[in-house]
Amino acid sequence: MRAIDTFRSDGASEYGCFVEYYTTVHSRLFLEIRFKHYVGYIQFWAVKFFSGPMMWHGLDFQVAPPEMTLEFIRNHREFDQIHDSIITDDYRLYYLDKPRFQVQIVATDVAQVDELPEDAFR
Repeated sequence: MRAIDTFRSDGASEYGCFVEYYTTVHSRLFLEIRFKHYVGYIQFWAVKFFSGPMMWHGLDFQVAPPEMTLEFIRNHREFDQIHDSIITDDYRLYYLDKPRFQVQIVATDVAQVDELPEDAFR
């Protein structure tokens, strides 16, 4: 597992992305990413929100600053029970703006992995 550097790479917009698996029980989201002959995965932890298509091109996500994450979450009533300091300290909004769609993910952490963990589907 390694920190996500793909978001900033020159070829990030060329990656094919697919929602591989999302479990609400453990709040984990796995995106399968493909670029030329490479196949890997992006894992998001403690996912509180996902909006977007099930597949798209482009891995050039932006990471919102804490204030923008807080504003985004406060616009969704289901998060009214979460204290502001928890949101700004622990969660981030990862977003991708394309001409015809958006992807928005609120999660605590993200990493790139070459294989799905053995417990990914539990």
